[in-house]
Amino acid sequence: MSRTREEAKEQAAEFLSVANGLIDAAAKRAVHDEADYLWNVFPSRARTTEKYKELMQVLLAQAVDTQWYFDYPRYGSDQDVREDETLFSFRRGTADFEVHFVYVRYYEHVLMRIPNSMRLRYRRLVNHPGRYTQGLKTTRCKKALMGLINQISEDITGKIASRQPFKVMVNSVLRTEVYQNTLASLGYIAPRNSAHLNGYAVDLEKLWYEKHDRLAHEALTDTLNNLFERGVINLIEEETHWHVCLHPPHIPAYETLALKWVRNRR
Repeated sequence: MSRTREEAKEQAAEFLSVANGLIDAAAKRAVHDEADYLWNVFPSRARTTEKYKELMQVLLAQAVDTQWYFDYPRYGSDQDVREDETLFSFRRGTADFEVHFVYVRYYEHVLMRIPNSMRLRYRRLVNHPGRYTQGLKTTRCKKALMGLINQISEDITGKIASRQPFKVMVNSVLRTEVYQNTLASLGYIAPRNSAHLNGYAVDLEKLWYEKHDRLAHEALTDTLNNLFERGVINLIEEETHWHVCLHPPHIPAYETLALKWVRNRR
C-alpha cells in the first residue's frame, strides 16, 4: 500500500466519522470495501491522494442510494435493458414522451471510437453544455425518472422566466453492471451498488452552467436543493455534475406526473 494511499485513507476516515447516525456500521464497511475495489481497478494515473478523498466523499454520500435500492433489480447487460418493456425511450425521432432535456450519445462499438472523439471535440469547439461528458450509452429510462427530469426542466424554465423552455443537460441515466465496470477501469467513480444500475439515478450537468450560464446554474441548484430538503431525492455535488437519486417512496408520484408527457407509448 503506497504512502499516498495511507495518507488518503487517514483523511477519508474523517469523512466516515461524520456519518454516525446517517448510515449504519454495515454501510460503512461497504464504503470501505467499495473504495478498495475501485482503487484496485483504477488505472495508475487515477491513484492520487485527491482522487481517493473524492472517492470516499462520493461513496459515503451514495451509501444513502445503496440503502434505498439494495433490494431492487439491476441491469446486468444491454440485453437486460432491451428486454425491459417498462422502460421509456427518449431517442430523438422515436421518443415515447415529450423530452424536456438534452443529451449526447456515446457509441461503444470499436468502429465508433474516432467518431465519438470527433463529436466530443466539436462540442468543446462550439462550447456545447455536453462538452464535459462522453455521452449516454442508452437512451432508455424509468418512467418515474423521466417525469423527474422533465419536471426539473420545467421548474427551471419558470425560475429564469425564459420565453423558450429550458432543457437541462443530462450526462448519465441508466447504466448496466458491465458498463459500470468499464467506467471504473477508466478511472471514473463508478460503484457497484450505484442507483444508476437500478435505473433511478441521473447525472445532471453542473460545471458548464457554473461557467457559462449563471442564471440557469442558480435555478438548477435551487431546484435540486429544494427537492433534497423535501426528501424527494438524494443529491451529491461532484466536480462536473449533480448526482440525483429518486427516493423510492416518491416513485409512484413521478410515474403519475410522467403521464402528461407520454405520447407514443403502446
